[in-house]
Amino acid sequence: MAYVPKYEEEFKKNLVALHSNGKSQAELCREYGVSESALAKWIKNYSSVHNSLIVSFEG
Repeated sequence: MAYVPKYEEEFKKNLVALHSNGKSQAELCREYGVSESALAKWIKNYSSVHNSLIVSFEG
């Protein structure tokens, strides 16, 4: 069975924040050794959470 690394929530959120500040997915993946599919999933998940919080706050 293949080893699947488990990343901390803070690490994921930091990479999503770096992406939202302009770093490309490819650059982040190379720099931090994360697969592109994992990073894409984190961006999707944490961006929707962030947007939900904004809508809740404004509503």
